[in-house]
Amino acid sequence: MDERGRIFGRFNLVDSAVVLTAILLALVGVATYRVFRTPPPEIASVEPPVIGTNGDHRLALGGHDFRPYLRAFFTPSGQAVSFSELGIVANEATFLVERPTLAELKLPEIAPGKYDLYLYDEGREVARRLSAFTVIPPAAPIVAPPETAVVDATVRFDVDREILPMLKAGDADVGPVSAILSKPATLMSLGRVSDAERAVGLRLADGKVTAFVEPAHQWVDAVVRVEVAKDHGAWVSAGGQQIRTSLGFRFATSSYLVTGLITRMTVHPR
Repeated sequence: MDERGRIFGRFNLVDSAVVLTAILLALVGVATYRVFRTPPPEIASVEPPVIGTNGDHRLALGGHDFRPYLRAFFTPSGQAVSFSELGIVANEATFLVERPTLAELKLPEIAPGKYDLYLYDEGREVARRLSAFTVIPPAAPIVAPPETAVVDATVRFDVDREILPMLKAGDADVGPVSAILSKPATLMSLGRVSDAERAVGLRLADGKVTAFVEPAHQWVDAVVRVEVAKDHGAWVSAGGQQIRTSLGFRFATSSYLVTGLITRMTVHPR
């Protein structure tokens, strides 16, 4: 130090003390900031990553530096958080801290889709996780196909005499079919034919019979093959006819329509 208070002839002692004090204060400030500053939280994991719309709407967030009073928002992936004038966001979740490394998110009702997740502290974004979780719609219920069978039904048809010649084995019903019951009812065979009514004789005043009027209808025993499905314990055709002994049966083609009564049936399960 010389007579002017300089060190090594270059630095004034007072100036050096000021500079040294400033450096020490800066170092203390940096150390204090590092010790006392609040580190930003980080979302490291979201469990489960996939949830259903009708399931439990809770998510577990793993990470670090979680703290109370943070607000959590979710938006469809790629869409930014948008606040109203009142600072309200429709897609806000309830954020509950269990410990600094674990938090729970309670979601409101939410539509299917992929969502980004954001954490805010007093209006300032402090953490985000893109494509954080996915919401899937409920699975469609599995409906077992109905039990099906083929029925050979013996039907006693009441047939108009003029229609009788039109009936022949192999005729197919023109009624509806379905994906399950894809074949139309088919007339397999024709059996016994008998009069449905007695012949009526015409008599003159002297009591003599001059002519007989033939019955207008005849009974025909026929076997009809029809595909059926179980519906509430009953066999039902694609056209909605219930197939059961003693029930009526309708058979129609492009040429005729006949009705009758099921007298016997044999079920062939598939």
